[in-house]
Amino acid sequence: MMKFRNHTVSLSILSSESRVEATLNQMPVRPPYEEQGIRFETTGFMVSVYIEEIRSYVSLTPSNTLVITLAMEHFQNNTEGQCGECGGSSCLRPSGKRENDTCCAKTASDWIYPDPHKPYCASSHGNVPCDTLLPTPPPCKPPLHASDICEILRHPEFQPCGAVVNLDVLVHSCKSDVCLSGLSNMSCSVFAQAAEACKKAGFCVEWQHLTNGTCNIQCPGGMMYHECQGQLDDYCSGR
Repeated sequence: MMKFRNHTVSLSILSSESRVEATLNQMPVRPPYEEQGIRFETTGFMVSVYIEEIRSYVSLTPSNTLVITLAMEHFQNNTEGQCGECGGSSCLRPSGKRENDTCCAKTASDWIYPDPHKPYCASSHGNVPCDTLLPTPPPCKPPLHASDICEILRHPEFQPCGAVVNLDVLVHSCKSDVCLSGLSNMSCSVFAQAAEACKKAGFCVEWQHLTNGTCNIQCPGGMMYHECQGQLDDYCSGR
């Protein structure tokens, strides 16, 4: 959810329909659309919200890939949350206390929001001092073959990109997400993140077909999704 002036924007995932729903002041919006300096665009999969006045945008996909881009001129040292300050400390407590960069694993837990749909997050404890030695968690046992899907990041399709972008970190994140949740589709967000990193490095990877349907993108009849499509829809002004 975002608030800008007197307007409230929300992006939410409708899992049953594999799409992102956008609202403006609690009214559904069908991108492309623009009103009061807030512009909505879509690729048919990812929905983006642009606020030109503050040179910032937010995008969300059905695979839980959330991207927030903020302008330093407005947000430097003016944010808080699990990601820390924009341009400042990465390890920030809700109280505003800044910790050193080795403490992020502990400060991150201070910002966890209770979500009944994510019971695996309940085991994290907040307000843990930085010098506390955390117990080694028991080995995670993913469902049979569930974590194998993460090896897609080592598939030949990703190899040219992998020579430039370090994908090993994402393989580890993928296996952790899949193992803790017990859901193979938790890998989809990591694949999308890897594909985006590859695009920035000059490589476009068509990866959805490698997941055997786990991360398929549903399109309206007569349409197909292409990862390498580089242009968003046009938009019209709302009244």
